Formats: sequence, C-alpha cells, structure tokens
Amino acid sequence: MGSKPYIAYLGTAGHIPAPERFDDETLLAALGANAGNLMFQYACPRLIDGQARHIGLANVPYTDRTALQNARALVFPAANHLRLGADWTGLCAYLEAAQLPLVVLGLGAQAGREDMGHMRRALRADPMIGRFAAILRERAIAISFRGIYSASVGHDLGLSGPVLGCPSWLINPDVNLGQSLLQQFKAVLDMPLTIGLAAAAPFEIAGDPKRRTIEQKLIQFLHQSDGLYIQQSGGIAAMRVARDGADGLPENHRASLGAILWPEGQAALWPLLKRTGYFPVSAPEWITKLRAISLVLGSRLHGVMAALAAGRAAALIAHDSRTAETTATMALPSLEADALLNCATVQEVLRHIQFDADHFDQARHDAARGMVDLLRKAGLHPSAHLLDLADVTSTVRSCQNA
Repeated sequence: MGSKPYIAYLGTAGHIPAPERFDDETLLAALGANAGNLMFQYACPRLIDGQARHIGLANVPYTDRTALQNARALVFPAANHLRLGADWTGLCAYLEAAQLPLVVLGLGAQAGREDMGHMRRALRADPMIGRFAAILRERAIAISFRGIYSASVGHDLGLSGPVLGCPSWLINPDVNLGQSLLQQFKAVLDMPLTIGLAAAAPFEIAGDPKRRTIEQKLIQFLHQSDGLYIQQSGGIAAMRVARDGADGLPENHRASLGAILWPEGQAALWPLLKRTGYFPVSAPEWITKLRAISLVLGSRLHGVMAALAAGRAAALIAHDSRTAETTATMALPSLEADALLNCATVQEVLRHIQFDADHFDQARHDAARGMVDLLRKAGLHPSAHLLDLADVTSTVRSCQNA
C-alpha cells in the first residue's frame, strides 16, 4: 500500500466507483443505506490537506489488514450515530482495532421534535451508545457536532467539541454564497421554475399523515415543473423507482408506494417518476445535475445541502430534531410545513421561505474558522479550500455594507 503517511477516512470518497459491479443490496450497503452520506463524505477530504485513503465497501475493504498501516489519523465523517436502535457492533469493533487517533466530524443525535428530552435520557442509558461513546472518549482527538442538541447529547456521554454544522455546507467555495442564494430567490419569483424534490423515504413517512401530505404536495409541484425527483434512501423499491421507474416493480410494492406518494394521481405519478427520478451514487454528479434546477425543496437535509453545494436556491422543511437543529446551526433557507400546505403554486411557496443571507454567510464563515482551529489542534492541516472560506471576514463585511 506504500509507505507515505496518509489520512484514512471511513466511508466513500463521495462517489461509488463502478456502481454496476454491485447488486442493489450491496450498493445500498456501500452507501450506508442513504445516498445523502455521499455529500458529507465528499466534503471532509476537501477540508483537510493530505493524501486520502477511503475505507469501505466501495474502496479499500474493512477487512484489509494493511489498510491503516501508515495512516496518521482516521477521519470519521459522522451522521446520526447517536440514535437508538442502530447496531454499531461492527463499527465499534473496527474503531477499537484501528488503534488510531479519531477525528469525528458532524456527529449528530436523532429525536423527534416533541421527545428530545426523553431521547436524551434514553441515549444515556443505551448500552450500544455507551460503548460507542466510550471509544470516542478514549480515541477521539477532535469532535465536531452538527447542532446544539447533538452537542448536549454528546455532553451527557462525556464527549465535547464545537458545534460546526454538517461539513457539507463547506463544499461550495463561494465566500458570499448566502448573498448569491438571496438573489436567486428574488430572481425566480416571477419565472417558470424547474423543481428538484429532495424526497422523503416513502416507507419512513407511511405512518405519519402530515409528512405524507407534505410529500404529496411537493410531488404535485414537481408535476407542474418536471425537474428532478431525488431519492436518497428508502430501501430497494424506492431506489429502483427513482433510478429505473416503476415498470419492473412487483404490483404490491407499486401499490404501496403509490398510496404513500400520490394516491389521487397515480396515473400521472409513474410517468412523472420515470421522467424525473434520480438516485445519486456520486456527489459531484449530483451537484452538477442540480445546476440545471431552479429551486430544491424537501425534508432531506443532504438533498438541500447538495443544492447549496451547487449554488442553487433551496429550502429545508424541518420535521425532527436533526433538521431543526441543522436549520438553526447553519441558518439554512427553511419553509414551515403549514405554509407549504397552504400554497397553491411554487411561486407562492417562494414568498414563505425564511432566509437571512447575512446570518447564513457569517455562520458559514465562523464554522470554517472553527473547523480550521479544530483540525490544527488535532495536528492536521486545513486545505486551501477551507482556509479561503475561513479568512473572509473583511470581504463579507464589505459586501454587506455595499
């Protein structure tokens, strides 16, 4: 594997090389069951200078005993790892065996918006989370959290670090991205729009009437514009519909999906998804595709982050602790569900999007500076890309005062 020191990263490099070599089940496993993971996995090596090696099903396998031989550190692009019901046995065993300093970026906790206090208590008592946290306490030389709630859960578990949002919001190199987005929101108010739907996982919302209603409304807007139906997760059936259309689906899967997504418009639903469906296997390709879209809407955080990476206007519909805290931490463009449901057209929706461009830009630059400090304290070198985002206070102020 060579003797030059490098930095190891858990997960993909932001894309699946030669995805056709995998069957659908293995492809989903390589994605961690969610293509949204590609976005922050793509971001992390863009923030850290140095040769990278990616460990996972799509790249260097976990079973390769030589894979970490000359690694300086193991970077863990984290997501909802502080959550109940996940089996981290394999992950914990790998982290223990690695015997490397850990750098954990974007660590998050999962809860519904109404049970955050109860979830904190449950996470403190969970043996699996306890084991995972113990490894981080012993091995992590740097941890960042995606939001205040996640940091509070981390504190309960003896973990500490700054709140810096998701690394994916640092992909776009534009130091005044918020101002650019604001101009886009204004420019498209009276124009025909091409919509990107950051789609929910259908079977995850099946038991939630309000989220189903939100998704059905968004699909009707998509039907008016013929943009992209972007499905990140949801299992094999949802992946195949987004990638190939519904023609080859078993009738029971087709019926179940149709009842969730657009029960009153199934005759139009399947041709729509055939035309607009997209299942990402590459963050760079995903970002490129979104540059042809006017506006991205949806409840999936990384669907919205992909749009921001592409420099396209987007708004997140918060529905749980994860989306609520990331909206607050990163000052993301957001849309209240009730406002969406009362709109008859996408143009009406635009008037209800909440966005403070100055706050977004300042929060983003503060996060870049915080990331620089975190990496330097861990003995790692920030990339030129990250340093450019971090060293822009005077530029931002001159732009805001113009």
